[in-house]
Amino acid sequence: MRSLAITFVGPVQPGIPVQVQAEVLREGRAVTQVLGRAVQNGETMCIVQGSFGAGRPSVSMCRLSLRLPRLRQRPASARPLLRV
Repeated sequence: MRSLAITFVGPVQPGIPVQVQAEVLREGRAVTQVLGRAVQNGETMCIVQGSFGAGRPSVSMCRLSLRLPRLRQRPASARPLLRV
């Protein structure tokens, strides 16, 4: 698998049949793209899009540089946001 994206569009209702559909969008020499869909009562509930293919050597390199914001320290006397 090269990539997979899943989108939950709406909740599936229990006890009601769900139809699963799959479609090959493109089948190339190295990668195949597939689209899947879960449909209930004529409405799309979930979409899955995947790219499948064998690994291969690559000369491209990518460096990721993230700058995260500094978080303020909460004073020890502060009350917790959630009590369990």
